[in-house]
Amino acid sequence: MNIITELKSFFINSFSSPVQIIGFIALIIVIISFQQKTRKGILLLQCFSTALFTLHFALLGPAGYTGSALNFISGVRSVVYYNKDKKWAKSILWPIGFLIIFTAVTFIIAYKNRGDVAWYFNLFPLFGAYVYTIATYINSPKVIRRTLWLSSVAWIIYNINAGSVGGVITEIFALLSNAVAIIRFDILGKKVKE
Repeated sequence: MNIITELKSFFINSFSSPVQIIGFIALIIVIISFQQKTRKGILLLQCFSTALFTLHFALLGPAGYTGSALNFISGVRSVVYYNKDKKWAKSILWPIGFLIIFTAVTFIIAYKNRGDVAWYFNLFPLFGAYVYTIATYINSPKVIRRTLWLSSVAWIIYNINAGSVGGVITEIFALLSNAVAIIRFDILGKKVKE
């Protein structure tokens, strides 16, 4: 069997798998989210993609459990951050609490699945969650766009290990979409205003 045949088989199997299709739908929503001009627009669409990725990773089995749990917590975080203009959601305790919860859940899952999954792969989405939590707490779409590439790289590594084709493609598109948004809003947008 040659490499072309193997790749063809891989993509046919990926696009026909219900688990992977869920990841692809979440991918489309993520791509659209990075083209939003406002912080709230980014976070709202990311809530929807997060819910789909939570399901997607859970269905992948033990290698995807950390991704599923962190995506679920990320969904809660997005709801809180979306409402950051309200008094109850303004506290600095929210991001600190999310960082603590991300850490605890990651290490619990890594410990419970230590025989099935290389524990260190769980550190990649944890790092990604840290970066995203801090970046999106700051009230600046520019900061979000300029730091999320770190999160994307960490998730790509994790997604490869977990077998999430949609996850890998999502993070590659997130990197590209983020680059386009930086050019549109941060570089060209400045020139228009000047």
